[in-house]
Amino acid sequence: MEPTEYPIKPTKPVVPLYSGDGLIQQTSPEYSDYTPPPPPPPYISFMPPPSSPHKYTIVVIALVGAAILVFGASFLFYLSVNSQRGTAHAVVTSTVPVVPTAAHNIVATPTSVPTVSTANPNYTASDIMNDFNTAGMRPGYVQYGQTIWSWSSDLYYVSIHATSSATFTDDSNCTGYCSPADLGIWVYSNSSEAHTSYYEVGNDEVSKGSIPMVGTPTEYVHGRCLLLGASLKSAYVQVATEKCV
Repeated sequence: MEPTEYPIKPTKPVVPLYSGDGLIQQTSPEYSDYTPPPPPPPYISFMPPPSSPHKYTIVVIALVGAAILVFGASFLFYLSVNSQRGTAHAVVTSTVPVVPTAAHNIVATPTSVPTVSTANPNYTASDIMNDFNTAGMRPGYVQYGQTIWSWSSDLYYVSIHATSSATFTDDSNCTGYCSPADLGIWVYSNSSEAHTSYYEVGNDEVSKGSIPMVGTPTEYVHGRCLLLGASLKSAYVQVATEKCV
């Protein structure tokens, strides 16, 4: 009788191998019914979705609108309170009796109409001499360009030089034989220089005395002109007043 053969099973289970496509390859036919474990579930992210930026815009618009409404309501309330205060003040002051006052006589003063000057603003000493002749004066011994220093025999010093000058004599006040009066007119760049020369001549008249053969000349200043030696009531002063601007 032949002995019975029993199949020998392995004492160590066969470990399945995984291929690249996820299938299980078995090394033993005894474990052909092996079922592989299920694959792990996919990773699920639990982060909340990002908020939409439009929500912030809506919130900002809502806040700005609320601020505008509050400001408008405050402004209307302020106007209402002020108007009530003004009304109350008007009511209080209206109860005070009004004392009539004497009416003031308003005298309308006539508007002065400026006269149009016919004087030449760019006049020279020669122009003024022509005006003297036109007015009826007949100056004699006319000399142009002489300074006050030389005309006064080196006695009166003026620090500002005139732009033009004319010295002459006048015998209109002579009755019979007499020495004619010595006169002179000096034209400066502006009225300020003419007035400065006027004060310097006046100081020299006080400190240095009269000019030899001439005396102490009368001074008259107007506009840009300094007139020496003429009477303040003479026609020379009248012409200088009109033409020396």
